[in-house]
Amino acid sequence: MSIFIIDQKGQSYQSVIEEGEPVEKELCKVLSIKKHKGESIILSGSGKEAYHIKELDKQRVLVLPIDPEQFDEMILNSKRYKDIEEELKSILNSSGELVTIVNSQGVVERVSSNCKKIMGIEMKDFVGKSIFELEGAGIVSLSSTKKVLETLKEVNLTQYTKGNKRLYVQGIPIFNQNGSLEKILNISKDVTEESILREKLKKAEKEVELLVNEVNKRYEDKKLIIKSLKIEKVYYLLNRVAKTDATVLFLGETGVGKGVFARHLHEISDRKKQPFIHINCSVLPEHLIESELFGYVKGSFTGANVQGKKGLIEAADKGTLFLDEIGELPLQTQAKLLQVLQEKSFMPIGRTVPVKVDVRIIAATNQNLESMVEKGTFRSDLFYRLNVVPVSIPPLREREEDIPFLLQHFLTVFNKKYKRSCNFSTDTIDRFTNYEWPGNVRELENIIERLVITSAKSKIEREDLPEQMNEKHQSQRHPNDIGGTLKEKMERFEKEILVEAAKNCDNLSEISQQLKVDVSTVSRKMKKYDVNLQ
Repeated sequence: MSIFIIDQKGQSYQSVIEEGEPVEKELCKVLSIKKHKGESIILSGSGKEAYHIKELDKQRVLVLPIDPEQFDEMILNSKRYKDIEEELKSILNSSGELVTIVNSQGVVERVSSNCKKIMGIEMKDFVGKSIFELEGAGIVSLSSTKKVLETLKEVNLTQYTKGNKRLYVQGIPIFNQNGSLEKILNISKDVTEESILREKLKKAEKEVELLVNEVNKRYEDKKLIIKSLKIEKVYYLLNRVAKTDATVLFLGETGVGKGVFARHLHEISDRKKQPFIHINCSVLPEHLIESELFGYVKGSFTGANVQGKKGLIEAADKGTLFLDEIGELPLQTQAKLLQVLQEKSFMPIGRTVPVKVDVRIIAATNQNLESMVEKGTFRSDLFYRLNVVPVSIPPLREREEDIPFLLQHFLTVFNKKYKRSCNFSTDTIDRFTNYEWPGNVRELENIIERLVITSAKSKIEREDLPEQMNEKHQSQRHPNDIGGTLKEKMERFEKEILVEAAKNCDNLSEISQQLKVDVSTVSRKMKKYDVNLQ
């Protein structure tokens, strides 16, 4: 039989098959079996020899020896190998998850095409590397392959990658017929977004818990909201000061809640079970302020109580005396108050023997006391005695984080008081948060009470808010927008200013301070325009 062989250049060669030497029986047996299975390339039993076989007829098979060095190249270039390779790549890349195949030595042999996206490195820098090397370089935080090699069991763990991904990894050991570990298949699911959402949920739950706790925490009259960083600093400062009897001076605009913080300071001090006497110095008539503060004995002056009267300072003995609007005290009264601070004693009107008191004094003002000292309207020695621990309360516009919590608090209070079940729309809450609040917390409280009382429905919408919250203040309109003479226009604006001030202030003194005019002027103008305090 002749065989023709054609090389790549088209040159043909002819050879004649002649009878050769006998072949070992074992090899014949293997060749026969492989032939019937349809295989064309086989290895000898020792694995050192390779043959290409071709059936010539039913009785004869053509066997061509193959150079072992060329065997791997023939396998890699074979159609069957390429088909299997493509199928494997498709499987690796179709799941959407990161798939890696690692050998029994911990070396990565294959990885899916999303390696760069999830692991943060290129495939070429991942394949061929030992998992121990990758873990040491920080490519992965915890190796599932390493765990499988240690336990020879399937493992499940959470892994963090260099690409800032959080993965849920399943490591599966693959054993050969002898029961030895052959490969490790790792399937990694990217749960980064899920983790972020879970963290956001935890944060939201914490915020809700904080809100519930803060809503439930109350004092007798007001609630202390601690949300913004500025108020948190005030809170921690008061906690430190509360352990002492140091005099505290609260500073801040009208309506910021100085009285609430003064009450809080008393409630967390060792004097909390003793009296808390709150005195608004601006509402005490000047001719009666000394008798109210220091008291008097019977027969001290015409019209006095025949039994005499204990003063408010003495009533605060062992407790706390809160002097609100301290800047309104007359100079003569300031001198007597200084004696209380220095000597812990005072002289009631008509008495010749001083009365000893153990009282902590807290003061508050919305005025610049240092400026008043320079003008001579406030005693410098009293100022320095009061200013031991100054505490500035920021206006509401500088701590908008507190507003939603204050909203919820006052809404709960007034819903209960007026037997309503009102709530705010998201748009309404946004408007509350973005409003300037010239009257601070007091204005906020008043508006919420008004809305709860007047709202026809439970859901309070933005259009239900007062006009000044939805539009520019009336007094900011151009004079030409309103008819009338110059005098009439000025009177209209003057009345609007007084009406707005009356909404946000408790007394004439506060209005005079806000508008920078005398109390007598405020009183006269309010009578003229028939404006009343609200």
